[in-house]
Amino acid sequence: MDDALALGFTKAFPGGPEISADLEIDTRSPRVTVLFGPSGTGKTTLLRIIAGLESPTTGFVRYRQETWADIARGIHISPQQRRVGFLFQDYALFPHLSVERNIAYGLHSSPRAEAARCVQGLLERFQLQGLAKRYPAQLSGGQKQRVALARTLALEPRVLLLDEPLSALDGPTREAVRGDLSGWLHTLGIPILIVTHDRTEALALGDDMAVMDEGRILQHGPVDEIFRQPANQSVAQVVGVETVVAGHLLEVADGMAKVVVGQTLLSASSDSLPRDQSAVFVCIRAEDVILVKGDEFAQASPRNRMPSVVKALIREGPMFRIHLDCGFPLSALLTRQACDELELKPGDSIIAMVKAPNVHLVPRDVRRSAKADSTETLE
Repeated sequence: MDDALALGFTKAFPGGPEISADLEIDTRSPRVTVLFGPSGTGKTTLLRIIAGLESPTTGFVRYRQETWADIARGIHISPQQRRVGFLFQDYALFPHLSVERNIAYGLHSSPRAEAARCVQGLLERFQLQGLAKRYPAQLSGGQKQRVALARTLALEPRVLLLDEPLSALDGPTREAVRGDLSGWLHTLGIPILIVTHDRTEALALGDDMAVMDEGRILQHGPVDEIFRQPANQSVAQVVGVETVVAGHLLEVADGMAKVVVGQTLLSASSDSLPRDQSAVFVCIRAEDVILVKGDEFAQASPRNRMPSVVKALIREGPMFRIHLDCGFPLSALLTRQACDELELKPGDSIIAMVKAPNVHLVPRDVRRSAKADSTETLE
């Protein structure tokens, strides 16, 4: 694609892992792409290679018609020539400079009047007018982030990279800033890549997502689509699907699949299921599990209704995670009020229900699964 930020490289570390990037991001209709995955999987390294702060071992980085790096051709364009904005995890503000001087830092080659107009515009855009003379030590975490973002945008970057932009903030501040950051990012009109391993941040900030694990990009697409329909078991585990169990596909008809897990028969959507694939993993998100007792069962509509036993209730902030046994391990996520209304406690019998479209099937490599089971037994 001629109008893309195209990555096709590997980065090897002596005695360590190899990172491989094969990704195209359309720059014609700029969107926010989240690089999502566990810590240590190569997300920040990928950003640094895009920015020109590191070189790949093999391969290329291209932006539209420009080649930013091509190892085979000996090309490596400097970060300044790429005009990439990079917001570091710790914001990297200069402690001896005021807010307005931090923002103006990269504008030293611009005419003074033009630089002043730019700084004033950014102060207004990020609601920093009253803080212009303050120093970083006098700012809150959210204010530091706004200053760092304003400084990054002062140079009018063609691509913006953000490395864990909310990780330096405490919990309440992070929640307050998240919405503001999302609003700012979606007004910039440039491609944006954000590194995070936090699911809430990915959903709140991203339009698209590239899932990374062990140095590889496993799936790329719209954020909601990946969370609802992971491409395989590895992606399902990375994005936090709570229930991933082996099943066997019995039949597919009229867009619906019948699959058995142990002795439990389930209905699922077959939209994304490859043909001639009988060995599958069944993926169910905890928030898609409905729990009912008594008369509510008769009035409920979901196809999948599973008699279950409550094994444990674990509090997670304002929510409770319910561990169930319905012939296979199943997790549900309920509010405290819902748990109180159901009077749930370990050992209770209850009906767990899941709508068929919320049962997602992915292919299962039987040989790999058998090898893994054998290894677990030997251990």
